[in-house]
Amino acid sequence: MIGRIIDRWAARRQAAELQSLLAILAELNRTELAELVVIADHVRKGMQMEGNDVMKPFDLIVRRPTMPLELVRAVEGFRRQGNHVAASALMVWAHTMRAALRPTLVPLARQMWRELARGFDGIEEAAASLRIRLSTPFDPRDATNFPMGFDPRF
Repeated sequence: MIGRIIDRWAARRQAAELQSLLAILAELNRTELAELVVIADHVRKGMQMEGNDVMKPFDLIVRRPTMPLELVRAVEGFRRQGNHVAASALMVWAHTMRAALRPTLVPLARQMWRELARGFDGIEEAAASLRIRLSTPFDPRDATNFPMGFDPRF
C-alpha cells in the first residue's frame, strides 16, 4: 500500500519535471537546441564508452535499473558546481532512462526528443562553435539518432 503511494508520487514528480523541461525546450531557438543536442550526444558517447548504451534504454534499464537515479544524482552534482550545460545535457538522458523504467513517461519523453529534433539541422554549426568555445572535440555524426523506442515520428 505505502509502496504504491510512493510510486504514484514519484511518477507524478517525474512527469512534472519532464513537463518543465519540455516548456524550457519549447522556448529555445534552433541554435540553442543544436548545442544541447551536440553536448547530449557527447555525454552519450562517454556513457557508451563506460558500457552504458543509453541509445538502447530499455535494454540498459533491465541490466541497470538504478541508471535513472544515478543520472539524476550526476545532474544534481553538475548543478551544484554551476555547470548547467552539462546538467541539461545529462537530464535528457535521465528523462529517457526514467521513461524506459516507467512506461507512462514514454509519450512525454518522445515529446522531449521531438523538441530536441528541432535543432538537428544546426548541429554541424553548433559543434564547430562549441569546439572553439569549450576546446572539446565534438563529433556530431550520430547526434541526430533517436534512442530506441523514443523516435517521435512513430
